[in-house]
Amino acid sequence: MLKYSVKFLLTATVINALTCQVSQAESIEDYGYREPIPVIGRVTVRQNLRYLNRNRLFASCPNSTNLYAFAESTNYVVMVCSNESISNAKYWIQMSKIDRKILSFTALYDVRGVPYWQNGNSSLFLYSDGIRCGNAYLTMGEKSEAILYHYDKWYRSLKEEDSMRGCSKR
Repeated sequence: MLKYSVKFLLTATVINALTCQVSQAESIEDYGYREPIPVIGRVTVRQNLRYLNRNRLFASCPNSTNLYAFAESTNYVVMVCSNESISNAKYWIQMSKIDRKILSFTALYDVRGVPYWQNGNSSLFLYSDGIRCGNAYLTMGEKSEAILYHYDKWYRSLKEEDSMRGCSKR
């Protein structure tokens, strides 16, 4: 069962790729930015991709791409496949943890060349501000789930316990 609360809103800047119009979009989050996620007892665990246990992968990256990012939320697991950098991201592959259904999307690019993925009228993206003391989010249209574990090539953290170094324990 999906859990969402109206009390937490994530605001993101959205650029319409066709018209170049900029707007603000809000999505409903399941947990607040600094709110610990009960299943792991803390905010999002962020680590470098090299520390991901490859047994957690549920698909292969297609067409000569490699895994760039991996994220797990309460209800989904997501893989982003790329040609070396996020600006060259090509594929979004997600699996529902509820029914194990797998969906795959090919990247579209806005006028600045930034990749995004579309599922009908809903944009899909991983929101991570790079600050490790708060939650990162898997956003699907108007709903955002806090990410439990986020592995990315650009995270420099060596170990899970290092991913919270310097964060206050509030």
